[in-house]
Formats: sequence, C-alpha cells, structure tokens
Amino acid sequence: MSDTASHVCAAGSGTAPPVDKHRQMRENSVKLTDQTFSARDILRAVAEDIGKENILGCVKVGLEWVLTVSSKSDAELLQSAGLVVGGKPCNVRGVTKSLITASIFGVPTFISDEDLTEKLTSYGCKLRSDWTHKKYEDFPSVDNGIRYARIELPANTKSLPYSILISGIHLRVKHNGQTRVCNLCLEDNHLMRECAQYVCKECKVQGHSESKCPKVKCYRCQGLGHKSFNCELSPDTEMDQEANPSKESEDSPPAVAAPDPKPPTTGNTQPSNNELSKTTTASNTSTRP
Repeated sequence: MSDTASHVCAAGSGTAPPVDKHRQMRENSVKLTDQTFSARDILRAVAEDIGKENILGCVKVGLEWVLTVSSKSDAELLQSAGLVVGGKPCNVRGVTKSLITASIFGVPTFISDEDLTEKLTSYGCKLRSDWTHKKYEDFPSVDNGIRYARIELPANTKSLPYSILISGIHLRVKHNGQTRVCNLCLEDNHLMRECAQYVCKECKVQGHSESKCPKVKCYRCQGLGHKSFNCELSPDTEMDQEANPSKESEDSPPAVAAPDPKPPTTGNTQPSNNELSKTTTASNTSTRP
C-alpha cells in the first residue's frame, strides 16, 4: 500500500490528528513576576499547591520566571488562586492567556450579570464562569453588592482597570496581580487621557471628555468649557439673578442715611455770662433818654 493510500485510510478511520506538544506546553505554562525570589522558593510554593511531580520546568527569563506544569488545569489553578512565595503574594499570568478571578464591588441590584459581562466583553475578555453573588450572612437572600467570576484576559493584557462605569455608576474592580492600566484599552503604558480612544464627542478632539470640552456651553452661567453640573454658579445665585435682572452693581457704595435733626433745647437751661452781659447792655441802652 502506498503512503498516500495509508494516509487516506488513517484519515477515514477517524484517528485524531497529532497533538502539537509545543503548543500544549505553552498553554501549560505561566509567568511569575520576579520579586527577588529564588527557584527553590518558587518550586517549594508550587509543590505545596499542585505537587512537585506536576512541575516540569522553572526558568528565569529576564525579570520573570516561566513555570511549566503537567496539565492545563494546574496552570489555570495557579492563575486563578495566585501563589504565595516566601510569605509574599506573587503575580501569576498565563503565557498564551491569563485567567483571573475578578471581584466587582458596589454593584446595585438593578445592574444585571449581563451588564457586567457586556462591559468586560467590550475589553476583549471572556467569561469562564457564571457570576457569583455575595449575600449578607444574616439575610442570605439579599445581595451585598459584591460579585465575582473567572475571567480570561485578552492576549498581552496584564490587568483589568481599577474601576468600570456602568449605568453612570463607578464600580470597583479587584483581582490578583492587578496593576494600573488604561480604562479604555487596558494597556499599561499610558493613562486614559493619553489614549487614542479618548476622544471628545463634542469636538472630536483627543485628550478631554465632553463635560470639559472648551466648546461646550453651560446653560446656567452661559460660560464655555464646562457643563451645568460642574458650574461654580450655585442654583440660588442663578435664581436671584433671574428674579432681579437690574440688580445694583456690587461695586457701588452703600447709601448713607441722613443724620437726625438736632433736637430743640428744653428744660431749665441757664444762660451763660456773655448772654447775660449782652442782655443787660441792651436793656440799659433802651432806657437811656
């Protein structure tokens, strides 16, 4: 039988295609951020979690350790549970993909699990489990605002942002190995205001939001560069100006009240010596022949 015929027979017999062992080994590998850990410390910590017989390799590459284990499930376990080496937490990320357990805090009940999933999916994340709702101990049917799930991060993504915005509410995000990243693209080499995706909806210019656009107009003070909810003019001042449009200028001096008139002299006021002398002289002049 020819080689071609043999190949056809093998294909028709339903035999599974050969496994790419190199790709499989990559999926079974994780990266550990180096914090001056030694190989011995890392191996001891990993052996306590999955057993030393399941460790295949531990190699330092630059500032990271690349750890290869015998199964994909062990690699995912190390990523989701994290690793403590020498009493210190160690950031664990996948070589081909990173799995994390992300907790979301302050989630109102009206925000659904689908809302959370849609937000994380917009970053390129994949949900690997259902959302778990934390409850109050004394009221086991009441949500306390904390939900968590297993999330697969996009390739070359190190972390989720510290907060996400859903329905106008900022929700706190927390997971192992979390670092500061851009809230729009999840890259760690710039802030959100420097991101190419951070474009104003009003003027289409990068670098500021619509609420702080220099072209946006405030209806309260009629000024530019801010909206009414950021206006320094208080609502009370606005109402006073509308009620009194011809209000006097604050620079004009206040009116001065006229002094009270001098009260008349009454009572037993005694005349002075000069007044007595003038009266006596006038009297003598009038009686002189």
